[in-house]
Amino acid sequence: MSRRSGRWVKADEGPGIGSYDLRGARSTAMWMDPERGLVMVILVEPFDMTSEEQKIMYGSFMKAAISAYGKAPR
Repeated sequence: MSRRSGRWVKADEGPGIGSYDLRGARSTAMWMDPERGLVMVILVEPFDMTSEEQKIMYGSFMKAAISAYGKAPR
């Protein structure tokens, strides 16, 4: 996942091909997935999460958001 904070970058991992992400300093994150017509925001401040724990948290969040609100990919 992109670690550049402060600007939108094309995500190399995320909800789908062509998605973009924006990351904050304390693991807050936002994704835009044009393929599914979805914007996802997770506001968290974990100070002691490992990168693997963050990956699990983000993945679970994205799956739940896509399942509840996302359109089928084009």
